[in-house]
Amino acid sequence: VREDLQLMLDDPTRFLDSTQVGPDHSFKFSNKLYGREKDIETVEQAYLQTSRGSCNGVLILGEAGVGKSALASHAEELTTHANGYFFSGQFDKNYTTKPLFIIGNVFNQ
Repeated sequence: VREDLQLMLDDPTRFLDSTQVGPDHSFKFSNKLYGREKDIETVEQAYLQTSRGSCNGVLILGEAGVGKSALASHAEELTTHANGYFFSGQFDKNYTTKPLFIIGNVFNQ
C-alpha cells in the first residue's frame, strides 16, 4: 500500500483522471460528470427556458450512487452564476403518505 501511495503522489495522472495534487499533498478531483450528457442537456435546456421567462422545474430521480447530487450541483451552479434562485430537497421514504412534504421541505430549508 505504501508503494502504491507513493506512486500516486509521484504521478497521480497514472491512476486518476483530471486530478491535481495540492502543495499539502491533497488530491483535488474534477467536477466533470461522466455519462450524464443527456441529463446535463435536459437540465441546461430547462435552465435556458426558465431564463427566457418560462416557469420550469427539474426533478432528478435515480438509484443511490448514480450522480443525482452531482447533477443537482451542476444545475445549482448554472442558476446561482446567473443570480437565480435554486431550491433543492431530498425525498424521505418515511413521509410517503404526505405527497407534498418535499415541497414544504424545500421552502423550510
